[in-house]
Amino acid sequence: MRSPIALALSTLVATTLGAPAAENRTLDEIYQAALKEGGVVTLWHGGDEKNQQDGLKQAFEKRFPGITLNVTVDLSKYHDGHLDDQLANNNVYVDSIILQTLHDYPRWKKEGALLSYKPSVFANIASEFKDPDGAYYGYSVFGWSTNWNTAKYNGSLADFSDALRPELKDKLILTYPNDDDAVLYAFDLA
Repeated sequence: MRSPIALALSTLVATTLGAPAAENRTLDEIYQAALKEGGVVTLWHGGDEKNQQDGLKQAFEKRFPGITLNVTVDLSKYHDGHLDDQLANNNVYVDSIILQTLHDYPRWKKEGALLSYKPSVFANIASEFKDPDGAYYGYSVFGWSTNWNTAKYNGSLADFSDALRPELKDKLILTYPNDDDAVLYAFDLA
């Protein structure tokens, strides 16, 4: 059975149970229920460095003594494929998955792979950043901007389309768009 703490973290992998009402238990009540269920939460988090979410693990385990947060950080493009494999083999062991490959969540919902859960603050999450049934929602929104060394380039980069100027050819440092979907998306918008 999935830990209630995992439910409170983010989107969860399980069978869709329909759109629940918003959580009405306190965090301490959820914590006590999680302890009774064994106290282990498995989280996959998108990121570049294996230790990138060590602070999250430490803060979580400090706030919820007796519960272990197993965190695996890897690129979203790998996590989503591994979860698809778990789903195909009917062997899902991850409780929560936090990725930037947002296109996966509606598909997983349609496949019946997500457990709907609405935290107590669900009504406060902007509608653009949540599924109305609580199958998935954003917990963090960040913006992209352009940065450059003014000693090497005295021009302007107002948006990503400016990076396509001929004078910048062979002078940009970017993640390959085929390796980072967010970079691809930024150029798609340009």
